[in-house]
Amino acid sequence: MWYGSLEIVDDQDREVYKEIKKQKGVEIIPAEAAFCAAKCFHVLVCGKVKGALIIPQVSDYPEFNTTIYHNDLQLTIAEMNRSFN
Repeated sequence: MWYGSLEIVDDQDREVYKEIKKQKGVEIIPAEAAFCAAKCFHVLVCGKVKGALIIPQVSDYPEFNTTIYHNDLQLTIAEMNRSFN
């Protein structure tokens, strides 16, 4: 399992992210109090890699930070950067 933490900096992307956060998603309930609840959503990274967008349900979590998990070893940071530029 691979993951990458993202900070959403583009104003238009931030508006989209705010709308995503309002959606129900799949709720993750932690089995232990040491972990936080979260919502997750299916995503397609770079138009080809299935993954999950994880949004922690923590009051002091940075508003525009998120994490994407995926299983593709071939997806590199450089490839992601080219896709988003």
